[in-house]
Amino acid sequence: MNNDFFLELFNALLIAGIILYQILKVRNTRLIGRPGTRLIFAGFCFMLFGACLDMTDEFPQLNHFVVIGDTPVEAFLEKFFGYMIGSFLLLLGFSRILPVFAELDAKQQLVETIIETIPAPTFCKDDEGRYLACNRDFEEFLGVDRDKIIGETVYALASRELADKYHQADQELLSQKGRQVYEAQVLAADGTHKDVMFHKAVFSKADGSAGGLVGVMLDISERKREEEGLRRLDRMKSEFISIAAHELRTPLTSVQGYSELLLNSEQTGKFTDAQRHDFLHEIYQSGEALSRRVDELLDVGRMEQGLPLPLNLQSCQPEPLIQKVVAQFCLQNQSQQIELKTELSPQQVFIFDEQRLRQLVENLLSNAAKYSPEKNMITVSARNDGEYFQFEVSDQGIGMTPDQRVKMFDKFYRAEKNQNWISGLGIGMSIVKSIVDAHQGEIEVESQLGIGTCVRVKLPLIVA
Repeated sequence: MNNDFFLELFNALLIAGIILYQILKVRNTRLIGRPGTRLIFAGFCFMLFGACLDMTDEFPQLNHFVVIGDTPVEAFLEKFFGYMIGSFLLLLGFSRILPVFAELDAKQQLVETIIETIPAPTFCKDDEGRYLACNRDFEEFLGVDRDKIIGETVYALASRELADKYHQADQELLSQKGRQVYEAQVLAADGTHKDVMFHKAVFSKADGSAGGLVGVMLDISERKREEEGLRRLDRMKSEFISIAAHELRTPLTSVQGYSELLLNSEQTGKFTDAQRHDFLHEIYQSGEALSRRVDELLDVGRMEQGLPLPLNLQSCQPEPLIQKVVAQFCLQNQSQQIELKTELSPQQVFIFDEQRLRQLVENLLSNAAKYSPEKNMITVSARNDGEYFQFEVSDQGIGMTPDQRVKMFDKFYRAEKNQNWISGLGIGMSIVKSIVDAHQGEIEVESQLGIGTCVRVKLPLIVA
């Protein structure tokens, strides 16, 4: 046998290999039922038939057969039915199959467009955890180019600790199939760890096995912060209720105790006029304290509903009012030194809510006294600067950090490190802010930790 035989044998084996490869690759795909696939398969079979007949030319002992051997019939079958018909079927099959590939390409582009336009970081992985695709939001969230993501695993994008968690979750999902939803943390492009919620689902191959998974990340960091804020607010409200009950019970106990002494004077003995006067004074003071607490609770209720504080605007002389409030406060807080500096004339009359102005002064003085050690100086000043009535309370107390200064007007807020020894409901300064806002005024705070605090209130000046 010469070299032509081995060349023809190689051609036949090559065509047979192509047919076998085609069967193995196409049998579990959508192409198996397509007309173009069947035509291509038939074309290769005809060409294999022609190649087998071509090899028989090298065996002279087969020449006496009509169909095989080196005969005119064999030559006709080899050239016409083998190669010509096979080539024609191949060309026809490829012409039928090309629109199928175009359709598949259009579907692939549609899938890629859908993934790209999903308004959340989205990715696809194969069954070994390698990224197959992702959208622009995923790139921007991680701060990594797509070229450095595709083909890599999560270990190339996250720390070992986080990557282990993600990989374990992926493997559990691929083994169980179905869907998976869980919360985790992801290192974002800005270098911070974001709280995210993963929504993942497995997609299957044609044989039903897991081909990989598709995942979507939802950034829930803001929601987590809001939830923490709500939990913090609930804790503050619970503490507020507890403190409010205590604040109401203390003066109420005083009222009940002194009233009982006066009612049962025959059993406890006669009291002098001075003693009865002192008892009635304590009852009056406790009643005033109860009234203030109730008013504060009503004000908090209005603020919780987003309502402004009601004002009763009328002619008011602020100078004697401030002097009266300061004098009364000095009697009740004899451990503090209070200095009053006023540049107002007793005859000056402005338009304010007198009761609200009194409440504002009382709350500022009370707040300064709470956060100042005993015998420290508290300075109160009031003046008219032409456009505003300015009232200022300065202390030499513990002061505040910038973060505490920002939160001091929040409802129920009390500086954490002082909660164990500072009494109060944590609503005094929020009421002050509401009173100033209701008068369309301004409030400024200057404070340094360990030095003291100055609260400055400016109310628009309306001369009566």
